[in-house]
Amino acid sequence: CTNNGSITATKESSTNGYDLVMSGVTGTLRLPEGTIAKNLVNTGDLTAAGSYKNIRISGLTSFTNNTVMESCSNSGDITVEGTASATNKGTPFLHGLFGASTTSPSITKCNNSGNITLKSGFTSTADSNFYMSGLAYSVTGGMQFTDNHNTGNLKIEGTDTEFKRLVYVSGLVDAVSGAGTTVENCTNKGKIDIGACTNATTGNNGRLYVGGLFRNVGSGSVITKCKNLKEATINVAPKSIATEIMAAAFVPYISGSTEITFT
Repeated sequence: CTNNGSITATKESSTNGYDLVMSGVTGTLRLPEGTIAKNLVNTGDLTAAGSYKNIRISGLTSFTNNTVMESCSNSGDITVEGTASATNKGTPFLHGLFGASTTSPSITKCNNSGNITLKSGFTSTADSNFYMSGLAYSVTGGMQFTDNHNTGNLKIEGTDTEFKRLVYVSGLVDAVSGAGTTVENCTNKGKIDIGACTNATTGNNGRLYVGGLFRNVGSGSVITKCKNLKEATINVAPKSIATEIMAAAFVPYISGSTEITFT
């Protein structure tokens, strides 16, 4: 399946608010267990403006379940305009390929080359976290995540951009966890650029986490032969965010018993 058309969502603020779930191919890929989905391709740009309760944008699909993914790609840019805002729990989730991939057995040979940008002027009125990653939000549940690559740049423009809680940015995947979960031969070549945005929250909730590969690697997972390539620079503007910045070329936070081999 291939989508070449661009998608733009624009909505004025309302009292009740609505969720925005936008994907290049499908919102949810929920197929019979063991189904193989191959060669899903998106080349269209995805753009959001307006006020929403939740903003979730993924290059291919926002949620996969039970499905083996092979040789899928996104080259469309993902952009949240400065006129957008999140009004409930939904500070944006922006991911180059997939959102949550909780029970998919494996994701293999999938690539993102689309840039992900949060434009200047975005405001979160929500007491919730912000997530941006080159490939996926989560890899867990014993999944095999192999030979997947990101070359798209990730950027938060700083001017008049305000968050209300934690900010998480990662070149590949936000969170990897769970017994038997394996990430192997994955690379990031995309640049990460964080402008001088502000965070109205102080203390632990005012932190910025930036990982060239992952934001968090949890107990039971195995990371092998993954690389943050030399082109994948990380730039965080002075006075960015609030109280504390945790940045690392690979992963800024590791918890529990984890086997990691970076070569």
